[in-house]
Amino acid sequence: MHYLIASRTFFKRFAICLYVVTMMSAGNAQTVRWSIEAPGSGRKYSQSRLRTTYKLTDDIRDAIVDANNHVRSNVEPPPADMMKITWDAELETLATDYSKQCTFGINRKKKMERFTRVEELIYVSQGIDYDDQFAVQGVSRWNEEKKYYNYETNKCTSRNRCKRYTQIAWAASFKVGCGISKCSAISVNGQIWRDATIMVCDYVPGGNWITRRPYQTGPVCSKCHFTDKCVDKLCTNPARDEEPRPEPLWSDWSNWSPCPVTCGRGGISRRSRFCSTFVKKDCAPKNRWARTTQSKFNCAKHIPCPGRFGAFSRAYWTRWDSWSSCTKTCGGGSRRRTRKCNTGKLSDCKGSSIMSFPCNGRPCPRWNNWRSWEGCTESCGGGTRIRTRACNSGADSDCEGNNSETGVCNETPCAGDEPVPEWSEWQPWSDCSKTCGGGEKTRSRTCENGKDEDCPGRNTETKDCNKQACPAWSEWQPWSDCSKTCGGGEKTRSRTCENGKDEDCPGKNTETKDCNKQACPEWNDWEDWSNCSLTCGGGTRSRTRTCNTGNDEDCPGSNNESEDCNERDCPEWNDWEDWSNCSLPCGGGTRSRTRTCITGNDEDCPGSNNESEDCNEQDCPEWNDWEDWSNCSLTCGGGTRSRTTTCNTGNDEDCPGSNNELEDCNIQDCPEWNDWEDWSNCSLTCGGGTRSRTRTCNTGNDEDCPGSNNESEDCNERDCPEWSDWEDWSNCSLPCGGGTRSRTRTCNTGNDEDCPGSNNEIEYCNEQDCPAG
Repeated sequence: MHYLIASRTFFKRFAICLYVVTMMSAGNAQTVRWSIEAPGSGRKYSQSRLRTTYKLTDDIRDAIVDANNHVRSNVEPPPADMMKITWDAELETLATDYSKQCTFGINRKKKMERFTRVEELIYVSQGIDYDDQFAVQGVSRWNEEKKYYNYETNKCTSRNRCKRYTQIAWAASFKVGCGISKCSAISVNGQIWRDATIMVCDYVPGGNWITRRPYQTGPVCSKCHFTDKCVDKLCTNPARDEEPRPEPLWSDWSNWSPCPVTCGRGGISRRSRFCSTFVKKDCAPKNRWARTTQSKFNCAKHIPCPGRFGAFSRAYWTRWDSWSSCTKTCGGGSRRRTRKCNTGKLSDCKGSSIMSFPCNGRPCPRWNNWRSWEGCTESCGGGTRIRTRACNSGADSDCEGNNSETGVCNETPCAGDEPVPEWSEWQPWSDCSKTCGGGEKTRSRTCENGKDEDCPGRNTETKDCNKQACPAWSEWQPWSDCSKTCGGGEKTRSRTCENGKDEDCPGKNTETKDCNKQACPEWNDWEDWSNCSLTCGGGTRSRTRTCNTGNDEDCPGSNNESEDCNERDCPEWNDWEDWSNCSLPCGGGTRSRTRTCITGNDEDCPGSNNESEDCNEQDCPEWNDWEDWSNCSLTCGGGTRSRTTTCNTGNDEDCPGSNNELEDCNIQDCPEWNDWEDWSNCSLTCGGGTRSRTRTCNTGNDEDCPGSNNESEDCNERDCPEWSDWEDWSNCSLPCGGGTRSRTRTCNTGNDEDCPGSNNEIEYCNEQDCPAG
């Protein structure tokens, strides 16, 4: 069997699923000592957790990469922006180091300098010999979760998890590294797995943001970077995919985008650049400002717009309202917030006025299965034993009912005793009084060798059952569109049975009703043609018709049509030809045009066949002198300044080129602290020590930056681990014939594993022979 886990730094929780799978063989071992508690025994054993850490071959690395890319190429619906994933040696080291811990849980210390977020998947197996397909099978098991994922809603099904699938299908991740170790034992969900193998895989940039789908849909590779090639449906780029990485260099800035508006405050012009390695930290690892990949400026800020809302008339959204409370306290609910359009009409603003967000997705508290019964207090004559269970939330107080149960055991009479009243075995539990919503069931027993009052305890027991919510219909979905727009159609709506299947709820899950019963619109017959508009030279005539609904807009097509008539030529001028080009572009020129008589002889028509007029009498456009430069937007670190001019015609569009200029200014670095160096080791391992760290100013002179270039803090303040005095010895287990007794002690840290040695001792006692007879 095996378990899987995905690190969820965004959700602060992890999920577990169970399958059957093969596992790895042993190699060179590295050892870590630890103590584990055998379930139900109360005893602790010293074990060697780490047996082997495997050195992955190039073939295994390639197989892991190929398995990931096979999943990514075949997601449904098809991807538009899915990047090819390749191996990363630094991630392999990070994952291998954590696999050596033999820990089934989230690595909260994982960190990588190049990337802000590292996402982690864990796969654990036990009980079957290893083969070289182990790692590929792990990726295959993660991919099986896709059947629980709904791309349209961006959610997993209510009772299953799918965050391992959404990570290997996360389009922006393009590097993976894995580590595999063999362990003598791993604690998995409260149980000890022996002879277990663990695989840890780290992905960057990490994904699984709750508000985002793992990838975008559309034509395959249509949303790749413009420098990428499309290979096997994946965005592929040697500068991003291969090692060693190329020298990190910024590309040139792109041209400024056109201003999207002609006036008002909403016009933002943008430009962008990218790092040659496609990781912006590579190009400027220390200076946060220098890592920017986009810049923008307000390109219409000083151009007022006329309108009923003032000089800057534009529809825009107001601020979002506060989030509502979550609809559920556990099991997955939602909360929402709304916003308004400043015009009072939502249709005036683009986008949605409602935003929803999943919340309280943690499982609702419920009891895990009962653990095994502990030992009986008596070997004969009737004793008691107990068993316990735990709440899946980690706090037993979250679940209803008790976390322990007591039962009778070893009821066989001891040798030489008279028959004593004792309880029979419990009868089977009765049926639950309710099938859902919380009922009760009971069982009974009888006192043998006596009456019920002769036996200790009660002869009946009652416990809760079927506490799950009863199946109930959800709200109806909105009606579908009518199947016909007229002449009688149908529309339907549906609902789902919550807490059960549709057949568990009374009634139907769909409804149908008639719609658009009105007659379909159609045209009446055409009216007679009108008289021709001209007696010669080509006129027109028309006719009309009406729609049977009384409203011509209801019928398809036009309610009127026209045709040519009396097309014989009349002695009259044809239309003037287009004006010729003006003889001068500005400052005063002339242009002319001609016409012909439709008879073919211009002398048949009255008047002249040509005419001319003045044109382009306006002054020739030229730019006035530039205004002074504006102040720089920043005093250091790279700002911008601008200046403007006007065209002498009063319309800037008449002059060639732009009426404004923008240039960089104050590009010298601002004095600011670089990131802190790592903390030094603590001066003491316990009992209270100190550690320190330093930082440098980006100017090279620490006095230029405010504050101190070093700081220190207390560390390892916990008490040094040491054992308390031994407790008193317990009573001897037998009065004679050789019994045992034990005693315990505790570590002052509260965790006995911190102190060397064992927390309990056992010795023989009452070893004298028992009296004969």
